[in-house]
Amino acid sequence: MKFYALFLSLVSVVALADSSSYIVGAGKADITGPPGDVLMMGYVKLQQKTAGIHTRLWARGFVIADAATNKRVAIVATDLLQIPQGVKQKVIEKLRERFGAQYSDENVLLSASHTHSGPGGYSHYHLYRLINLGFSEQNFDGVVNGIVKAITAAHDSARPGRVRFNRGTLLGSSRNRSIEAYRLNPADERARYAEETDKEMTLLRFESENGEPIGSLNWFAVHATSVKSSNHLISADNKGLAQSLFEKEMPAGFVAAFSNSNAGDVTPNISGDLDGDDHWDCPLIDGFLCAEASARDQYRTARQLYDSATQELRGPIDFRHRYVDFSKEAIEPQFAHGVPAAHTCPAAVGVSMLAGTKDGRGVGKEGVNCSTGGPGVQALCLRDRCHGEKPIALALGYHRTPWTPEVLPVQIIRLGELAIVAVPGEFTTMSGRRVRETVLSHLQEIGVRQIVLAGYSNAYAGYVVTREEYQSQQYEGASTHFGEWTLDAYQQEFAGLARAMTSFTNVDPGPTPRDLSSAAPSLQPVVSQYDREPRGLKFGDVVRDVKAAYPLGCSVSATFVGSNPNRNVRHGDTYLEVQSKTEAGWRAVATDDDWNTRFSWKANRLNVSQATVQWSIPAEPKFAGLYRLVLKGTAQSRELGRTEYRGVSQTFEVLPRASACP
Repeated sequence: MKFYALFLSLVSVVALADSSSYIVGAGKADITGPPGDVLMMGYVKLQQKTAGIHTRLWARGFVIADAATNKRVAIVATDLLQIPQGVKQKVIEKLRERFGAQYSDENVLLSASHTHSGPGGYSHYHLYRLINLGFSEQNFDGVVNGIVKAITAAHDSARPGRVRFNRGTLLGSSRNRSIEAYRLNPADERARYAEETDKEMTLLRFESENGEPIGSLNWFAVHATSVKSSNHLISADNKGLAQSLFEKEMPAGFVAAFSNSNAGDVTPNISGDLDGDDHWDCPLIDGFLCAEASARDQYRTARQLYDSATQELRGPIDFRHRYVDFSKEAIEPQFAHGVPAAHTCPAAVGVSMLAGTKDGRGVGKEGVNCSTGGPGVQALCLRDRCHGEKPIALALGYHRTPWTPEVLPVQIIRLGELAIVAVPGEFTTMSGRRVRETVLSHLQEIGVRQIVLAGYSNAYAGYVVTREEYQSQQYEGASTHFGEWTLDAYQQEFAGLARAMTSFTNVDPGPTPRDLSSAAPSLQPVVSQYDREPRGLKFGDVVRDVKAAYPLGCSVSATFVGSNPNRNVRHGDTYLEVQSKTEAGWRAVATDDDWNTRFSWKANRLNVSQATVQWSIPAEPKFAGLYRLVLKGTAQSRELGRTEYRGVSQTFEVLPRASACP
């Protein structure tokens, strides 16, 4: 055995020396969903429907290939709440049609930032359809096609280059929202860490052989929940703005992706009392200013890491992937703290899941478990003792077709000295740490020195907490689908992948996940057959115009006769423009993807719509000048058929000084 370990080490050293040249590419594509009257996904508020756009949602893709072997991986970061199983299935199907066997489940990693301000309805599983009133084919197709476009752009632009690695600390932008559960972890384990959430950001810098910037990809654990549930505008939240800030400071075509990690118990809301009556500690309207503060912190850290990245990743590209039925995983005692016959359970969520989190409350309270609950709770506990301290509220996996996926992907991607561990859910701080330690304990034999956990990847099935955290049944424990041994099952599976990678052997691909694409009914409101113009007005006409002048730092808006925006989600385009008057004519200086703009829509029962274009003028002297607001729309009317239209406000002046706003 010692000889075999030594042999593997020597193989690793040779690989690191001989395989240091990569081919890298980056691409970006629009995946913004329907901005009109579609339930948003994340907060589970039936009144929270899309009514416009704050920022667009994007897929950012990277292709990294070994120049010597052409072995490759594709990594995509999306501005979504989750990656449903069906999205990954359809993306792989389309990639195979275009690229043959070059891309597959095994070497494609899709992850989500976990923004709670995007339209839902793009999962085929019943629970996620139910909370979004069914399936939205328009949203699903837009997400899938955008991801494929991002990977295709990365593939087509790939060229010889380098991948540099850096890691640094970001303090003051996150905290543990489930501290009661975290502190149930063993004291000696907690003592090994300085913080109660992971404060490290891990970053990859992609550049060409001659040093031209291509892109960057980082992971930092924090929920994208700065924007509140009262918001109705599609928004990429804090990570979305951080990406935009980075890309605007770099050459055209540069792709900056901000991915998530083990953020299950990590909130961006860092001020106020999470245990008080007002559980939202961002008092600013809709949370956009709080999102901006978080974004700027993440951007500054990422930019510092990018600029100072000197360590070049060297070594082979490799990957292991398999599907696992987590509803019935038998766990070996070595992964179950010595307990014999430990196993997972069919999916179920507990009573405390309905309570929501401390910074996004639902119904009831957290911490309701089988040891402390009253007679009603005890009755729920007797439904299935497999789930231990969890009083079952929804038995998701006890149906002929489970309401959430039970067959889930586990994946490890190796880029030389770095391994990326992709998990299909929300891992808490300590559960993520344990998975990283498990994987590193095996992969260090072949020269892997750094591990990063990529959360919300490839599929989605709730939370994963440690067994100790599970006992208290806070929101995260109650939302851990497969019972108290869920994390141990993941550790066992990732250990298997890591062992296969160190021994250069393949793994059993596991059971095939369900394909539910043919059974996805929708209760989403159907776009009406026709848009209607109000009497005496036409599409694009101004209903409420701008004023003549505005000081720097003020907000300007105009309202137009509009139409249902779902007729054309304008991928790669915009619903609005802020145009500046120049000697050469009118030039767009902002679109609906800018943080300082808002496109808002509403309609009455007669299908007469109004669209409002709003611009918060930056308080910078360079923005003084003459401007106008432009609306771009598509209408379907009985009289005109399908028609494109524009609305244009009167010209207004931005004064070269700050003063009281009109």
